[in-house]
Amino acid sequence: MVIDISQYRDLYLQTAPDLVNAMQQYLNDLAKNSNDKKTVFELYRAAHSLKSQSLMMGYAQLGLANRMMEAIFKKINEGKQTFSNAILTLATEIVSHMKNSLDQIKNYNKEADLKEDIKKLQMYISLEK
Repeated sequence: MVIDISQYRDLYLQTAPDLVNAMQQYLNDLAKNSNDKKTVFELYRAAHSLKSQSLMMGYAQLGLANRMMEAIFKKINEGKQTFSNAILTLATEIVSHMKNSLDQIKNYNKEADLKEDIKKLQMYISLEK
């Protein structure tokens, strides 16, 4: 049996923007209090959820960008890395691009090109090892 996942597109377009909006709010909260472990965990969890949903729907760039965001915030959550202004700036920029990508999916059924964002995240992760 072949399953047509396009029927889930509407559901994705209902839940994914909520996750991106939550990520933006968590980043705003962390800008005010970078030591809030609960907010770090919620940001990690939102990136994890959006990664899974995006990959399931075939939006590979959104999925990969969120996989890297998930990895960064997992390290912060585990105390293996500290939250910094550099992370805040990078994450805020990329979450904004994710929001734009969701708009493109909604309007044109095609995700935005996030390759530069993915490169920035890869470079950041490799510098922090």
